[in-house]
Amino acid sequence: MGARTRALAVEALGYDKGTPSPVSLDDRAFREFIAWLEDTKIRALPLGARAGLRDLDAPSPAWRAAFSALATAVGCDLGPTDSHAARVFDLLLEQAVALEYRDHAADLNAVVKDLKAAASGGAAGGGIPPAAKRQRVAPPQPEGRRLMDG
Repeated sequence: MGARTRALAVEALGYDKGTPSPVSLDDRAFREFIAWLEDTKIRALPLGARAGLRDLDAPSPAWRAAFSALATAVGCDLGPTDSHAARVFDLLLEQAVALEYRDHAADLNAVVKDLKAAASGGAAGGGIPPAAKRQRVAPPQPEGRRLMDG
């Protein structure tokens, strides 16, 4: 997932502190975001098991173990290493966005339906009709040219 997509996903989830960058297991902003994501969106770990993620100042091995437990709980088999942090982060973001959509699907679908209705002129038909589609026509073939058997 690219940086722009990550930023859009973080914004869509309602996190107001921005996207943690760079994605690093020892970065405090990254740890804070992961703890927020688990507490508010994913909720894969039991409440008591989240304490390790919330301890933002924990020594690296302890926090990595908590991060690994979260990764395992969401079905990610990647270990808690810096080289895998971005892939686990992307997986967590994807799962959080999917859960957020599931929780609010009816509302979001209604908005999309309203937008489509407005774009097509609404239910009353008072809007501007969509432009006619052009039909592609093959260019005419010159008459009088025939293939002759030799």
